[in-house]
Formats: sequence, C-alpha cells, structure tokens
Amino acid sequence: MSDNAFDRLTQRELEVLRLAADGLKPKVIAQRVGLSERTVYTHLGNAARKLGASGPGEAAVTLARHEARGPFAKPTEATLPVAPGVHPLLDLVLPEMSGRRFNDLSIAHRILVMATRAALIAFTLFAIASLVRNIGQLLANAA
Repeated sequence: MSDNAFDRLTQRELEVLRLAADGLKPKVIAQRVGLSERTVYTHLGNAARKLGASGPGEAAVTLARHEARGPFAKPTEATLPVAPGVHPLLDLVLPEMSGRRFNDLSIAHRILVMATRAALIAFTLFAIASLVRNIGQLLANAA
C-alpha cells in the first residue's frame, strides 16, 4: 500500500484509526475524542474503505504496521520467531503458531509459547543434570 492511501484519510479518521491501532475499543475511542460510538464506527469504516481494507480491524493493523506503532506493529528482526523447526516439540504442541512471529500472536498464545519454551528448557536442564550425575557415578565406579 502506498503512502498516498494514508494521505486520503481525514485528520479525524486518522486519529480514530490510530487509537484503534493502539488497541482501544470504539466505545473508549468515542469517550476519548468526544464523539458518539456510531460516529467512531463511521470513521473506521470510511478509513477502511479508503485504504482498501476488508474492515476497520485490517485498516488499523495496516496503519499500525505502516507507522510501526501499537500491539500490531510490524515485527522487527529482534522479535522472537515461532517458525517451523525452532523446536519439533514446540511445533507439535502449538501447531497453529508454526511459522508465525511472536509479536503477531495474541497474549494467550504468547503465554503458551513462553510456558512451552520454559518447560522445554527445564526438561533439557533436567536431562543434562541426569546425564552429568550418571557420568559421575560411572567415573566413581571405575575408580
């Protein structure tokens, strides 16, 4: 999408869309900018139409990624990938997240990913500790 598409938005449409991109609900946006909730929906719909988005949600995400803002901002290289092959067990436990970036996941899915990774780390550390203990016993028996 070209920058010119964003130039077609009115200041009010852009303001409302930015607040939506920051994750605010239409009712909260209405209270914040002093409009009716219906008017907020109208501005969001107009912005979506002008941007060629399928709806206000897609328009808000498009703006957020364009301006690199809010919870929908385009992931950077520093974000944590959740891609196939990162760990086969992770792909098995959480297949719906395979190939997606961490910042693109909902909070609930982020918690699942982090809990799964923590469990994998704990299991790996336990396995290493058991291996070291077994090697120590073998060495003690050999001596």
